[in-house]
Amino acid sequence: TLHTTTAPSTVDRIIDHGAPGSAPGKGLPIGNLTSQHFANHSLAPLDRFVKEELRASGYVRYIDDCLLFADSKWVLRDAHARIREFLERRLKLEIKDEATVSAPVSEGIPFLGLRLWPRLIRLDGAGKRRLVRALKDASCELARGRLTEDDVAASLRSRLGHAAHADTLAAVREAKTRGAKIVSICNVLGSSLARESDGVLYTHAGPEIGVAS
Repeated sequence: TLHTTTAPSTVDRIIDHGAPGSAPGKGLPIGNLTSQHFANHSLAPLDRFVKEELRASGYVRYIDDCLLFADSKWVLRDAHARIREFLERRLKLEIKDEATVSAPVSEGIPFLGLRLWPRLIRLDGAGKRRLVRALKDASCELARGRLTEDDVAASLRSRLGHAAHADTLAAVREAKTRGAKIVSICNVLGSSLARESDGVLYTHAGPEIGVAS
């Protein structure tokens, strides 16, 4: 447990506060730096179960988003059932059925706002819409004088860092073959993306230290 035996600490207060709308004793506030720590602490037993009991050869977890790989859908279905039972019995947690996807990797796997193929990574539809909306909002605020260029660069840094994990260059080249004009937002002068684009807006954000998504 993370609870202390002394006077209530900051950790105790965060745990006891719960998430908005959650039942008493359930849920944690999300969207801040404590999310990663709580998830890793709470789900470490799941990692050990999947690797040591299920002997899964392909397993990835980021916070509460998990990927499990196998050569047979029957193996995956059995693993899913055993993981569900483990979570409910040992950790008092439930799997979101609506967020569970079982499909061949050739169809692309949605994960962390991206869609993953064996040799390709793209932003998923929702991720692209969020990025475009953020760019439009920032452009409007800049035009109205409510934000400076430095403010816009800072506000978009994490989103652009996340988008950089996708194979943007391949998407640009495909779009150009269809006659599209490309305007890119880049941080690095003379990058491959900048050279492939018809126009470039530079953020001048400096070296990337970390990405929050």
